[in-house]
Amino acid sequence: MGLQKIQTIDNGLDVLFKEFTLIASSVAFDIVGDLFDDGLIEKQTYPGIYYIELNTAGKTATTLEDWLDAFQQEWMDEQYRNQFVANPQKKRVKIHKESGVLLPWMPVYIGKSKNVGQRLHQHVHFPLKQRTFSMKLGCRPTMMTRAWRVSTIDLSGIVNYDVIAPKLETAMRNKYHPIVGR
Repeated sequence: MGLQKIQTIDNGLDVLFKEFTLIASSVAFDIVGDLFDDGLIEKQTYPGIYYIELNTAGKTATTLEDWLDAFQQEWMDEQYRNQFVANPQKKRVKIHKESGVLLPWMPVYIGKSKNVGQRLHQHVHFPLKQRTFSMKLGCRPTMMTRAWRVSTIDLSGIVNYDVIAPKLETAMRNKYHPIVGR
């Protein structure tokens, strides 16, 4: 009896999540601002999805492919390998290359957290030896000289965060194709 009821709930969730996927594609991030503004980031204490972008203005790369190749080469420098750092995803890089469009703000990373500001702080300030996966931008001197921004989706009113957040995070990854991450 118990397992049958679980299967009934599962079937109902399947229908709801098909609708969820359609709805999630219309959800938009709100721009928070400069990822390196510690005071601003500290105020983002809500649960949610965050989206980190890198400004491409002023770079010497003339094409998207040149920009992506240079970014990946710098990101994957030997000193950052095996340091619990998120890596570029070939599939997403390929999607961007096929688009042929170098955006003013390139999508680099999408994640979720029950405390967005705390997690963003980790992406900027964690040392390389920290065993938690993050971007560890503070350990990348040339990355620190660039303009980074963060946008978020505040999930404060979501009761079932552990179910909804991963689904929404996946939908946002499928929409924006961040270069780095899972």
